[in-house]
Amino acid sequence: MKNINTRGFEGFYRKYSEKDLKKMMDEVYDALHKQFKSEISLGYDGCKELLGALLLFKYDKKMEEKITIGICKLFQNRFDCLDFSEYMEGVIEYSEITMEEWIDIYDYLERNHKWIENHRCV
Repeated sequence: MKNINTRGFEGFYRKYSEKDLKKMMDEVYDALHKQFKSEISLGYDGCKELLGALLLFKYDKKMEEKITIGICKLFQNRFDCLDFSEYMEGVIEYSEITMEEWIDIYDYLERNHKWIENHRCV
């Protein structure tokens, strides 16, 4: 079993409760849905990626603008989930986290946050 990292990105996102993550996802979804008058359907993996991007946004302040641009493109229907995934790979390249840490968040969300399967962005 993997030791829980109390520092770095993993330690950061593990501090969020299920309630906090749901609230974060709902607030962003509602605001962008209202702003762009667009509903998005990302599928389960895309929804996990969006939540991961929101967490990275909060963790790595220098990536805020790039992440915001990518998320807005989703709601403007300029990106589909594959485009967003590829875009985020580029963001990760310049962020404070490694690609391995980025992949780890998917596993963490899948194991610990089944509610994502029923979120309206899925």
